[in-house]
Amino acid sequence: VTTNAVTQSDVKKFIGHKNDLIEVVPVSCEPAKRFQNLIPIQVDIPRTPFILNVSNGAMHKGIIPMLKGYAELKKIYSEPPLLVVCGVNTEKFSPSYGGVEDYPTWVNVRALVGELGLLENIDVVFLGHVSDEELFYLFENCKTIINSSNHDNGSFNLIEGHYFGKP
Repeated sequence: VTTNAVTQSDVKKFIGHKNDLIEVVPVSCEPAKRFQNLIPIQVDIPRTPFILNVSNGAMHKGIIPMLKGYAELKKIYSEPPLLVVCGVNTEKFSPSYGGVEDYPTWVNVRALVGELGLLENIDVVFLGHVSDEELFYLFENCKTIINSSNHDNGSFNLIEGHYFGKP
C-alpha cells in the first residue's frame, strides 16, 4: 500500500512487483484539525528569515541533497535564510550531537555539514522533535517550506505549509 502515485512507482522499481499488486490509498491530512486550537510556542532559533524542513532522521528524507542544495544557495547569496530542520531524530544530524546513538546516515551528514562549509547555528539548525505548538510557530514564521525526500508518504509538511500560506 502506498499513499500516492509517485511512491507507488518507487515501490514498483524497488520490489519489482506488478503495478496491480500495489494499491494507492491516499491518507488524509487535515492541518486545521491539528493546529486550529493550539497556541504557538516560540522556538529559539538564531536568526530569521528561515527555510523550514519538517522531516525525520531517515536517509530517504533527502537530507544530503538538501544540504548540498543549501551549500549551492550560499554560493549565490551571501546570507541566505537559515535552514531549520526539525522532526524525530533530526538533532542527530548535528555536528554537535553528543548522544550515543549512531546510524551511518547521521554520521555521514555530520561530516557533510563540515565538508560543505556549513556552520551550525549560522547556516543550519537541527532541532529534533518539536511539539505541535512549536511546529505551529515554525510554520507561521518561516519564509518557505522545503521537502527533498526521495520518496514520501504524503509530504504532510508541504500540505501543512500550504495551510499556513507558505510556498
